Amino acid sequence: MYKYETIIYSSEKDKLFIAEIPELPDCMTQWRIVR
Repeated sequence: MYKYETIIYSSEKDKLFIAEIPELPDCMTQWRIVR
């Protein structure tokens, strides 16, 4: 199993989380905050 550093940003304004993996420059995802 591979382990990568993951950086997660949140935006209250846009109601989103964004996850980025620096070792994989083209790998990024986003998802909406659900309450």
